[in-house]
Amino acid sequence: MFHKSRFIIEGNLLKWKILTFSDVINITNIKKLEVGKTKYFGRFIATGENGITIHSRFEKSYITPENNEEMVQALLEINPDIQVIDYTKKQAV
Repeated sequence: MFHKSRFIIEGNLLKWKILTFSDVINITNIKKLEVGKTKYFGRFIATGENGITIHSRFEKSYITPENNEEMVQALLEINPDIQVIDYTKKQAV
């Protein structure tokens, strides 16, 4: 069975819905994004792997948008102070 998540940005809010569950994250409270890291503990708002861990002021959440890069750019447009760690890019050794 396949369940699709929906993520919508309205103003400063990131809204998500999967099945009958929904919630809102205030984008101005986001401190850090970890892209492509799948080991996760906390609120899991996802239907797949290689998503984004959102570290906000009060909690951590894991989401799997259709396009991680587009989601990161949209969040940075609203809150340019977000630190982004992209595990999908090769790190210099």
